[in-house]
Amino acid sequence: MEFDLLGIIFSSHYMYSFSCMYHFLCMPSAPTEQPVMDPCKPSPCGPFSQCRVVNGHAVCSCQANYVGTPPTCKPECVVSTECPQDKACVNQKCVDPCPGTCGINARCQVVNHNPICSCNPGFTGDPFTRCLKEESKH
Repeated sequence: MEFDLLGIIFSSHYMYSFSCMYHFLCMPSAPTEQPVMDPCKPSPCGPFSQCRVVNGHAVCSCQANYVGTPPTCKPECVVSTECPQDKACVNQKCVDPCPGTCGINARCQVVNHNPICSCNPGFTGDPFTRCLKEESKH
């Protein structure tokens, strides 16, 4: 056994201390770990946002397909009037409403967020299904 200057006796597994109350066997205490705080729980970022921990700090960004700056992330649009005149709100995105709208030999023009189909020059018919070449009258 060895003694240190404070009256502590060290053995291979236990530490006896004269400062322990009534000279009870004193076990060395395990180091206590401080609970790790997650700055993203609860999330400080707001709706439609995501939180990442960077160097122990919360860093907020909008989720994919959302625009703005946390905490005011929002869909690109909810109604077509939130889009430019030549776009329409489809699945909360401002998109060209023409693809797949008009029929064969027809053209599409967006007017006030709405696709307008018309037959190409020299063609006639239903622009939503098919336009046929006009027959020349002789």
